[in-house]
Amino acid sequence: MDKPKGMTIKEIAEAVIKELEEKDIEELKSFDATKSYQLHHGLGVFIRNKYIYAHPENPSDYQKTLGYHPDNVSDEIVKKILRILKAKKK
Repeated sequence: MDKPKGMTIKEIAEAVIKELEEKDIEELKSFDATKSYQLHHGLGVFIRNKYIYAHPENPSDYQKTLGYHPDNVSDEIVKKILRILKAKKK
Protein backbone atom coordinates (compact mmCIF):
# COMPACT_ATOMS: atom_id res chain seq x y z
CA MET A 1 0.00 0.00 0.00
CA ASP A 2 1.35 3.40 -0.99
CA LYS A 3 1.95 6.00 1.67
CA PRO A 4 -0.60 8.83 1.33
CA LYS A 5 0.82 12.00 -0.18
CA GLY A 6 0.66 14.85 2.28
CA MET A 7 -0.14 18.46 1.61
CA THR A 8 2.60 21.09 1.68
CA ILE A 9 2.54 24.05 4.05
CA LYS A 10 1.44 26.26 1.14
CA GLU A 11 -1.35 23.86 0.14
CA ILE A 12 -2.64 23.71 3.70
CA ALA A 13 -2.48 27.51 4.03
CA GLU A 14 -4.45 27.95 0.79
CA ALA A 15 -7.04 25.38 1.91
CA VAL A 16 -7.49 27.17 5.25
CA ILE A 17 -7.91 30.54 3.51
CA LYS A 18 -10.74 29.07 1.41
CA GLU A 19 -12.54 28.10 4.62
CA LEU A 20 -12.24 31.52 6.28
CA GLU A 21 -15.05 34.04 6.32
CA GLU A 22 -14.39 37.35 4.56
CA LYS A 23 -14.36 39.30 7.85
CA ASP A 24 -11.64 36.96 9.18
CA ILE A 25 -9.60 37.35 6.00
CA GLU A 26 -9.77 41.14 6.27
CA GLU A 27 -8.70 41.00 9.91
CA LEU A 28 -5.77 38.70 9.14
CA LYS A 29 -4.58 40.92 6.28
CA SER A 30 -3.68 43.60 8.83
CA PHE A 31 -2.51 41.21 11.57
CA ASP A 32 1.07 41.68 12.81
CA ALA A 33 2.86 38.50 11.66
CA THR A 34 5.41 38.83 14.47
CA LYS A 35 2.54 38.07 16.85
CA SER A 36 1.39 34.88 15.15
CA TYR A 37 1.56 33.17 18.55
CA GLN A 38 -1.64 35.06 19.44
CA LEU A 39 -3.49 32.86 16.94
CA HIS A 40 -2.28 29.64 18.64
CA HIS A 41 -5.56 28.84 20.44
CA GLY A 42 -7.92 29.79 17.61
CA LEU A 43 -6.70 29.39 14.08
CA GLY A 44 -3.78 27.24 15.24
CA VAL A 45 -6.08 24.71 16.95
CA PHE A 46 -8.23 24.50 13.82
CA ILE A 47 -5.15 23.81 11.69
CA ARG A 48 -3.73 21.23 14.09
CA ASN A 49 -7.03 19.35 14.43
CA LYS A 50 -8.01 19.33 10.76
CA TYR A 51 -4.69 19.18 8.94
CA ILE A 52 -2.03 17.79 11.30
CA TYR A 53 -3.46 15.42 13.93
CA ALA A 54 -5.98 13.92 11.50
CA HIS A 55 -3.36 13.57 8.74
CA PRO A 56 0.09 12.64 10.07
CA GLU A 57 1.49 12.83 6.52
CA ASN A 58 0.95 16.62 6.64
CA PRO A 59 2.74 18.78 5.91
CA SER A 60 4.80 16.84 3.43
CA ASP A 61 7.46 19.54 3.14
CA TYR A 62 8.17 19.96 6.86
CA GLN A 63 11.22 18.20 8.25
CA LYS A 64 9.89 15.80 10.89
CA THR A 65 12.90 15.57 13.15
CA LEU A 66 13.38 15.23 16.90
CA GLY A 67 12.26 18.84 17.29
CA TYR A 68 9.01 18.30 15.37
CA HIS A 69 5.92 19.44 17.22
CA PRO A 70 2.43 20.12 15.83
CA ASP A 71 2.44 23.56 17.52
CA ASN A 72 5.52 24.56 15.52
CA VAL A 73 3.98 23.27 12.31
CA SER A 74 0.70 25.12 12.81
CA ASP A 75 2.63 28.33 13.53
CA GLU A 76 4.50 27.95 10.24
CA ILE A 77 1.17 27.48 8.46
CA VAL A 78 -0.33 30.54 10.20
CA LYS A 79 2.69 32.61 9.11
CA LYS A 80 2.27 31.35 5.53
CA ILE A 81 -1.43 32.32 5.62
CA LEU A 82 -0.50 35.82 6.79
CA ARG A 83 2.13 36.17 4.02
CA ILE A 84 -0.35 35.03 1.35
CA LEU A 85 -3.05 37.41 2.56
CA LYS A 86 -0.66 40.36 2.84
CA ALA A 87 0.51 39.73 -0.73
CA LYS A 88 -3.12 39.84 -1.91
CA LYS A 89 -3.64 43.10 -0.01
CA LYS A 90 -1.26 44.96 -2.34
